[in-house]
Amino acid sequence: MTEGAIEPELKAVTHEGLWAIAGPAVTRFSLVNEYLSYLADRRYSPRTVRAYAFDLLHFCRWLMTYGTDLNAVTTDTLLRFLAGCREAALPGQHGGNVVNLRSGRSVGYAPTTVNRRMAAVSGLFTFRAMRDPSAPNPVPRGAAARRTATGARSGMLGHLAKPRSRSQLRVREPRRLPRGLDRNETQALLSSLRSDRDRAMAGLMLFSGLRSAEVLGLDVTDVDIGRGWVRVIGKGDKERRVPLDPDVAGLVQAYLLAERPATDERKLFVVAKGPHRGQPLSAEGLRRVFSLSPGEGWRRRRPPARPASQFRDSAGRGGRGLGCHAGAHGPRPRGLGRRLHPPFSGARSPLLRRSPCSSTPGRPLMSVAPWPNPEDGADLYDTFVDWLAQREVGSPTLFTGARSLLRRFPDPQGFAALPLGSRLAERAHVRPMITFLMLHGYLHPGYDYLLERKLKGILKEAAMSPMGADVAAFLGAAEHLGFAIRSREAMASQAAVRILIESGRRLDQLGDDDLVAFEVALSERELRHGRDYKHYRIAINATRAVLYHLGAPVTQVPPRSVPERWSWDRHMEGVNEGLRRSMVAYLERLLATLTRSRVTGTACELAHFGRFLALIDPGLDTFANLDRRRHIEPYLSAVATALHHRSGEPIAISTQRSRIQVVGRMLDAMTEWGWEEAPTRRLVFERDSPRLPRPLPRYLPPDTDRRLVEALEASPNRLRADALLLARATGVRIGELLDLELDAVHEVLGQGAWLKVPLGKLATERMVPLDDDTVALIDRIVEYRSPGRPLRHPKSGRLVEFLLTHHGRRISAGALRFELQRAAEDAGIGAVVPHQLRHTFATALVNAGCSLQSLMAMLGHVSAEMSLRYGRLFDATVRADYEKALTLAKGRLGPVLPERTPVALNTDWQSAPLIKARLGGGYCVRTLAQGTCAYTNICEHCPNFRSDATFLPTLLTQRVDTEALVADAEARGWGEEAARHRRLIERLDRLISDAQSA
Repeated sequence: MTEGAIEPELKAVTHEGLWAIAGPAVTRFSLVNEYLSYLADRRYSPRTVRAYAFDLLHFCRWLMTYGTDLNAVTTDTLLRFLAGCREAALPGQHGGNVVNLRSGRSVGYAPTTVNRRMAAVSGLFTFRAMRDPSAPNPVPRGAAARRTATGARSGMLGHLAKPRSRSQLRVREPRRLPRGLDRNETQALLSSLRSDRDRAMAGLMLFSGLRSAEVLGLDVTDVDIGRGWVRVIGKGDKERRVPLDPDVAGLVQAYLLAERPATDERKLFVVAKGPHRGQPLSAEGLRRVFSLSPGEGWRRRRPPARPASQFRDSAGRGGRGLGCHAGAHGPRPRGLGRRLHPPFSGARSPLLRRSPCSSTPGRPLMSVAPWPNPEDGADLYDTFVDWLAQREVGSPTLFTGARSLLRRFPDPQGFAALPLGSRLAERAHVRPMITFLMLHGYLHPGYDYLLERKLKGILKEAAMSPMGADVAAFLGAAEHLGFAIRSREAMASQAAVRILIESGRRLDQLGDDDLVAFEVALSERELRHGRDYKHYRIAINATRAVLYHLGAPVTQVPPRSVPERWSWDRHMEGVNEGLRRSMVAYLERLLATLTRSRVTGTACELAHFGRFLALIDPGLDTFANLDRRRHIEPYLSAVATALHHRSGEPIAISTQRSRIQVVGRMLDAMTEWGWEEAPTRRLVFERDSPRLPRPLPRYLPPDTDRRLVEALEASPNRLRADALLLARATGVRIGELLDLELDAVHEVLGQGAWLKVPLGKLATERMVPLDDDTVALIDRIVEYRSPGRPLRHPKSGRLVEFLLTHHGRRISAGALRFELQRAAEDAGIGAVVPHQLRHTFATALVNAGCSLQSLMAMLGHVSAEMSLRYGRLFDATVRADYEKALTLAKGRLGPVLPERTPVALNTDWQSAPLIKARLGGGYCVRTLAQGTCAYTNICEHCPNFRSDATFLPTLLTQRVDTEALVADAEARGWGEEAARHRRLIERLDRLISDAQSA
């Protein structure tokens, strides 16, 4: 008997709020109705009683299918019922290998549904055992576990509970993270709500953590707007008091004053219109409020069935407010893609990745179908004709060309033995057959032929060949890494398809040898034609990145791009033989304590000294014969006048010091180590080194900093621009920025978010605190970075998921410098280097009163002297003492200086040949040599600047004068000045518009 045939015999009904099962066979299951009445008497939630009624209805129908009643139920019966729930074929489930991507199941009910049904059955038989202790309970009891007893909830969200035993007849439920809303989704939903009532309900769920049923259960008297508290009756009739956000309190008050109908209903939220006007809002009505909201982002990215729970998740996640992911056992990596931190506009959907374990080394991003090998004895001509038919092309000419080629080359691979000119001379009607043979694995014509021939439309042709699966996998992986469609099709046709044809291997079997062979053939072609084919080399490098992330046995960077390590002898070319041996021995000993990069720098500096000695004294072959007057002092003079080998400018003073001190350290070490070739006395002293200038840090003035940040925010290169904004917000060095890992953000319980900065210039790690805006910036970087396999760290060689990756590769320092220079040009400021962002960060901290110890910790300095440079920028103590002493001195000396009088302009200030700025209460003029003041109109651009209708005349006058300044600057050819005045006009227009609307 099927379930559909017996369905009319039992059904669930409700009468006056009481649920029961009814039907001709109800007498066999009267215990169920008694149990449901018992639950209602126990003041179980009506929704719980309803769910249990339908769960027990399903159980009773299943028993009727097998001709069993409640008295005959055993543990084995329950096990078969449990298996039936897990194997039931539901509407929309296809079974077999067809798995629902969201639920992960091919058949059966959800684990939560199965466990709830078993809980209802367990409660039924426990109820029977309570009535008749002699009646066996077929439900086995398990060990104590966490389960909520009635009335045992407490806490602001009502989440605390006591342990209680549960049945062993359960299935494991997935423990998913709460599905909270990010800021964009929240804003989209709230902006789409139509009334203060709807916004007040959403606010109570979002900022006070109320469940949807708790919102609907609120009475008008439960909301204490004046004191900011809400009285909530939660699950198990547990009462709690929850703080009320002032903004939400305002919405509630506005709703009560303007929207709530006049009604005697005590419930706070009632129906606003229609036949049920004034009645309490139902759960279905609340769901319709959210599901009918026109916010596109909400409807696209969240199902409308459970909006209330998602709002609650956003409020209660982590137990510390919006978007918190604090761990219960101390710091842990913070998930970067699912928080309610404010993401920037234009951000893509957040990524669901939390740790660097999501991509396994060697694991392909997608699977590829097997590539069938050519069958011996296959009728190539017939297969070719069928292939053309599938492509809906073909003509007698093509058929003739195919037969001609097969007659000449019964073995198609014989075609590859022809000279290149002969292979390329094949006529057009023969080439389709050649393409067919290549794509089907019968012909490997050589890279020289593949590079010379234009394979137009090869991707479409490859899609209908055994190679199609590999090509599709390659294009899919390239898209996954963020390549644009034009780029991925270009690299596929120019490199990937050609390598697949010639190698005869599968995509995931291609290795470095195949790529190197292709590059060698490309170099030979460049020699033949006398020109570079840069687009092919770009395609090869991009193809390597895609293959690496697909799991192919290739290295992540081309071997030729790794700088070859010079031997120390090669560094010392041009140095006399005896001196060279001593220098090489010295460098080899330095490797025991210093990094190779540091020793390499030392080698470069010593090479200058060695070649200078070979020039002035070719016969010198040992350092024991060094003379300060004949050798060292001339070298000091040569260093002072040395020019940079590229720019032709004098070398920096720091470079001069380095060249001299390196020589002094080497000679001192030889003496200390007791080498025979060591000088007999000290030849280089500390005073020989030129004094270093001690400039203040090159920070960006506030106005310049603001304009640069605005230019970076408007940049189309989001990943690079956001990386620079992160450097500005955290003060990390550019090398540290590039080495940041995906899990670099840590949430410390009670202390907020922190950024773990990797080993940097001084081989130290540090933690830098992050504010919400910086965390949101990192979230945006995570969204725009390219995913894929971990990359090897260039220093340690370990596999790392770097934060800054683009197209499957690390962003280079040169790319960041180029983006910073582009943004500086757009902002109309001079050249800027990345380290100035670090100086600007530190300067802002000092000016805000940051202590020296904190500054050292955030900048990663190991000495106070390094950080004191920033402390000399603005010393409030020195300024106060100076002004105090100056006042006393003036009081004693009297007026010794004439009073200052402003310089009178001979012409109208607007037309004077000066740098001019219109201020709110006057104007400012500066000479051309002074340039624009960094603080010009900074108040008007400040977010804290406020204005209203009383200032309209001043704003309008300032705007008129600024328009005149624009015309004057354009007439003089001062483009940057004109642009600065236009930015002020745009700001004034917004202020004027706001004041007029107010």
